[in-house]
Amino acid sequence: MACEIFLRRDLRRLLIKLLIRLFFEKAKNVLDHDPLSVVEIAENMGRMEDVRHWLTIAAETGDIDSMRRLIEEFVQADLQRCWTWLYLAQLLETDLTKDNHYAIHEDGSDDEDDVGGPIYVDGQDGIKIASLNRDQDGVARITAQELFTKIHQ
Repeated sequence: MACEIFLRRDLRRLLIKLLIRLFFEKAKNVLDHDPLSVVEIAENMGRMEDVRHWLTIAAETGDIDSMRRLIEEFVQADLQRCWTWLYLAQLLETDLTKDNHYAIHEDGSDDEDDVGGPIYVDGQDGIKIASLNRDQDGVARITAQELFTKIHQ
């Protein structure tokens, strides 16, 4: 009886792993999923290549936070790709190279009211990466423009 319970549990685990693998394999070819929801699922499952894939899909649709994550966590070594995301963000009126800091209260609310009490700095540092040579920079700008055009079709 105990052996049968262990076999069922192992079979259940195997089936779950198989279903997860099938989902991610099939999902790559189907774009009707919310990319950021799939990113969250992939992160929870430790599937970092799938996280990168779905962040890329989200970035290609104009999600600025996904562009930042790709640059900071996945494509640091590919400067041309980093600059493509930076240029696309700029075309979408966000400069990821500039610091974006602001004051907040202890409870996380904005410092727009005259509430009083301690003030803290929150926000993000601008992304700092090396420059590209002229050819690579041209390719990054063209690719960003193509993605921008696709977003606005």
